[in-house]
Amino acid sequence: MINFAKAFSEAEIVATLWRQLGWPYLTAKLEERLLMTRWSIVVSEDTDRTVRSYLARTGGKRGDLSRFVARAVRQAIFWETVDSIWERNKHLSAEEAQALADEAVAQVRADRRAL
Repeated sequence: MINFAKAFSEAEIVATLWRQLGWPYLTAKLEERLLMTRWSIVVSEDTDRTVRSYLARTGGKRGDLSRFVARAVRQAIFWETVDSIWERNKHLSAEEAQALADEAVAQVRADRRAL
C-alpha cells in the first residue's frame, strides 16, 4: 500500500510513488528538481551579461544560472545572519560569548544523545 500521508505537493507525490514502487531511476538530482520552486526575477542587463559571461567562462551548463542564484541567496542569508548575531552580541566580552557558545553546544549534544 502506498502511503501518501507525508506527500503534500504533486512533486512530493511523484517522488513518493517513485520510491515506494522501487524504481531506481529517481536520482537525487531528479528528486531535487521535482521539489524546486520557480522564481521570476528582474536584474539589470549589466548584471545579466556579467553572470552569464562568468558562467560561460567557467563551463556553465543548463541549470547553472539557477544554481548560481540559489547559492548567492544562501550566502546572502548566511552573512545577514552572521551580521545580526554580531550586532546582537556586540555588548558581550569574548569570554562571555565563548561561555554562551559552549553552553549552547553542550545543550545540543545533550539533546542529540537523548534521541
